[in-house]
Amino acid sequence: MQDTVTPVLLGADLNCYSMARAFYEAYGLVSRVFGREELGPIRASRYCHFTRVEGLSDPAVCRAVLLHYAGTEPGRTKLLLPCTDEYAAILIQEKEALEPEYILPQPSRDALALFEKTAFYRLCGEWGIEVPETEVYEGSISPARAMESGRRLGFPYIVKPSSSIVYWHHPFADMQKVYLVHSAQEAADIVNRIYASGYEGEVLAQRYLSGGDSAGYVLTLYFDREGRCIARAAGRVLLEERTPRGRGNYAALLSVPVPPIAERLEEMLHSVHYRGFANFDLRENGPGGKLLPLELNLRQGRSNHFLTAGGINPAILLCEDYILGRHLPRVDMTAPLLFRTVPFPVVYRYTEDRVLAERARELHRSGREGNPWNARSDLIGNPRRMLYLTMHNWRERKKFRKYCAEERGI
Repeated sequence: MQDTVTPVLLGADLNCYSMARAFYEAYGLVSRVFGREELGPIRASRYCHFTRVEGLSDPAVCRAVLLHYAGTEPGRTKLLLPCTDEYAAILIQEKEALEPEYILPQPSRDALALFEKTAFYRLCGEWGIEVPETEVYEGSISPARAMESGRRLGFPYIVKPSSSIVYWHHPFADMQKVYLVHSAQEAADIVNRIYASGYEGEVLAQRYLSGGDSAGYVLTLYFDREGRCIARAAGRVLLEERTPRGRGNYAALLSVPVPPIAERLEEMLHSVHYRGFANFDLRENGPGGKLLPLELNLRQGRSNHFLTAGGINPAILLCEDYILGRHLPRVDMTAPLLFRTVPFPVVYRYTEDRVLAERARELHRSGREGNPWNARSDLIGNPRRMLYLTMHNWRERKKFRKYCAEERGI
């Protein structure tokens, strides 16, 4: 396969690095990576050949760059994957133009609407899948309007954009992925700042499901080229990232059995002829309550090394399915596993649920864990990569110490 296949990845974050690692470890393949900037996760990696492209988030630029690159490697099979929502949307939009040159394990254009959380929630409603109670704002609001939401949803409640892709194109000071608002004035101020930035999509007010980080879950499904869901994996969140823009990303997970809601979500996506990876964020509706979906990512998740470490390498799934054309059996991830992207002392110290923290320590001590950064084939004899990993671990310790101290009022 080394002489005939090239993985082509869009992005430069940890999602991208984890996928490149998966292809390298499975087949010895070095991935061609295109991004707007060479970010730390892929820098000095043996797994990636990076090309910087200014304006890559413009669909016309992205299409032109990819078609030009395809012409430089005639005869090779090129498997094209996005590593952010933005690139996932572009590849779905440009799928017909790119398919003569690339294999794209992506859903059809009909799935584009699901990048909007409001459209995803409507589809869930059609399938009888409960989501957190939500209101929709279509422009600036008054404190009185925010108070109406507070009476219905309760304080505190969540404020977040319906379209994350559009939202991040309109940066402003103290921007966050989601906001937990405690008063009507705070809610109105945040909504109005979002719209003042130039964002024109819908903004959601949503009931807050309490419970800390460990009330969160992640579910990944893989639909093959025939539309069969052939791989499923679920994890329980131990620890989320703590920076304002990173909150909601997972710093540590524990593997758990695939929950019952997976069956309905699988049926729902099958009804829209879904293909490729689907990654769901879920949250408990109260301690020990049912799991409610919060978001759908139309791609593999940032924590996709969780799959690789658990015995379901996503690169093997893709290559066996789309390149070798094999009819793969259905598999659920069942291996007991701790997944982490931060040093273990950070996981153990800052995981609030001490029962889960002790379980994480057992798995860590027995070596049943996965960390995308700890790739021996990328570290041994690679001092630049070793230095980056050392600095990464130092920054993570410092970051959690700072933000967790602020949360606890220390």
